[in-house]
Amino acid sequence: MKIGEIISESIRGEDRQKVIDMFLRDKSSDAQIAARTGHPLKDVAFVLGNLRNNLAFLNKVSAAGVKLVPLVKHPESGKDVFIYDNGRYVVLVDINGFHMPFYVSTGLGGKQTVEADKWYPFFGIGDDKWFNKATEKLINVYYNSPKLKKIAQILNQAGKPLRDNLNVRGWQPGGELEAEFTANVNKHLKPVSLKGSKELHIKNINDTIKRIEGNSTVEPTSDPPQPPSETQVGPVVKGPLSLVHNDKPFTSLRISTPVGRAILKQLGPDYKFWDDEQFKLVKNTDDTWDLHPNTSATNKTMINGKLVTQPTKLKQGMRISAGNPDKQIEKLPIHVA
Repeated sequence: MKIGEIISESIRGEDRQKVIDMFLRDKSSDAQIAARTGHPLKDVAFVLGNLRNNLAFLNKVSAAGVKLVPLVKHPESGKDVFIYDNGRYVVLVDINGFHMPFYVSTGLGGKQTVEADKWYPFFGIGDDKWFNKATEKLINVYYNSPKLKKIAQILNQAGKPLRDNLNVRGWQPGGELEAEFTANVNKHLKPVSLKGSKELHIKNINDTIKRIEGNSTVEPTSDPPQPPSETQVGPVVKGPLSLVHNDKPFTSLRISTPVGRAILKQLGPDYKFWDDEQFKLVKNTDDTWDLHPNTSATNKTMINGKLVTQPTKLKQGMRISAGNPDKQIEKLPIHVA
C-alpha cells in the first residue's frame, strides 16, 4: 500500500487512479464516473470526497488573495504539494516574499483556550520537532499581527484539509520528505527547541513580526511558552487514555499497561533512553489513571519536568518523559490527551 492510500476496499490501485484521472480530466460527476466504470456510487464518492475538499480549499485560498508556497515535491509525480500532514495540517504562506507557516490546532497540546480545528501561525520547527509558538494569549490574538489574523481568517473560511494522496503529503515521520518539509518551513525563520534559549525564541517571534508588520509582538521580558505546569494541565483523565507525541495520537489505552521502549520505538530514536518498562499506567476502578514509575529505570520518569517517585494521578496535558531532572534533560516527551 502506498503512503496515504486509505480508501475504499473496492477501488484500489489502478482502478482508483482511473477514477481520479477521469474526475480531473473531464470534471465528471460521481454518478457519471460510477456509470462509466461500473463502481458503486458510494465508493466513487468516497475516493473523490477528500480530493474535492482539498481542491476547493486551495481554490478558495487562492481566490482570497493568499499565495501558498510549496512545502514538498510529490514523491511520485514530482508536482508541488501545498499541504503537509505531520499530525497537524500545515501550509506555508507567501507574505510579500516572506514565508510564514500556519497549522491547524488539534486541541491535544494542553492549551485550554486555543480552539481546535482552527488555523494559527507558528514560527518554525525546532530540532526536537517542537512547533515554535508563544503563550495561549498571544496565539489567540495572532501575535497582535493584523496580517497574520487576516490570513488565518481566510484559511478558516476555506476550511480544513483532509488526507488526499495528490494534494496532501506527510503522515509518516522521518525520511527525506519530512526533512524537505522542515527545511521549507524554517527557510525564513530561526526556531529553537522547547528547551532552547528563551531570548532566541522571543527574538525569532519579534523578528518575524517586524518583517510582516514593522513592529514587535512580544516584550523582551515576556516568558516564552513553558512546558505545562500543574496549574496549566486539564482535568483528571477518565475512561480511555490517549497518549500523543508532537500533537499526534500514537496509542489509546483501555486497560492497565506497561509503557517503555516497545511502545515508543515508533516515535523515533530517542526511545532508547527509556527502559523496557519505564512506568506502568494503571486504570483504577473509578476509570481514572495513575502512573506508577519504575524507580529502578536508568533514566528517571518525569512529569512536566519534575521527578516522579510515587503513583501519580494523570491529568490532560501532562507531559511525561524520561531523563535527568537535575540537569533538565528530557527525552522523547509524550503528552496525556
